[in-house]
Amino acid sequence: QTQAKAAAFRSDIRRRAVAAGRRADDVKVSLGVVVLVAATEDEARARAEQLYATLPIERLTAQLLADLGLPAGSFGPDDPISAVDLPEAIPAGAFSAGFSVSTRALIAERPRTPRELVNGSAGGSGHRLVVGSAEQVADDLESWHRAGTADGFTIMPAETAVDLENFATLVVPILQERGLFRRGYPAATLRERLGVRFPGSALPDDRTA
Repeated sequence: QTQAKAAAFRSDIRRRAVAAGRRADDVKVSLGVVVLVAATEDEARARAEQLYATLPIERLTAQLLADLGLPAGSFGPDDPISAVDLPEAIPAGAFSAGFSVSTRALIAERPRTPRELVNGSAGGSGHRLVVGSAEQVADDLESWHRAGTADGFTIMPAETAVDLENFATLVVPILQERGLFRRGYPAATLRERLGVRFPGSALPDDRTA
């Protein structure tokens, strides 16, 4: 949910790979991102609000508080949660330790309401939600990639019937123009396409993910 945390995680994984006798590039990090793409930002925001309205916010707020180790009912959907409100340790029963860590990182930046946290994580899924025009979504992904947060992204459409098509036809061409998305797949295997070596062998340096 934050570039700093994501970049630190990737750097740690790469350091551990080297310490284990592997190349840093042998391990690829892919961040899950939920995208909601439209022709204009206003159209995307309007559709996002329609989706937010379908969320069971009271139930999701209760789950969020439990994951953060906060007492049930201690915060309503629109009550700001500050870093000082959080317990020192993540509760053992948290649904996802990773989600709790990323949520805490957001709250550390500034107080946020459960509604903001739920909406920003695509309905509480834990994945970052990117809403905007094709250009804005491309800018966001480029910014995160250049910040060293990931080798690539696992794209999840907010609405499969709409956003998968919009991402493929609107965002991908922009990324291709910027040299950030390949235009073909010359390699024969998935391992080669990802730039991951066969055990005991090496791949050409230009085969990267």
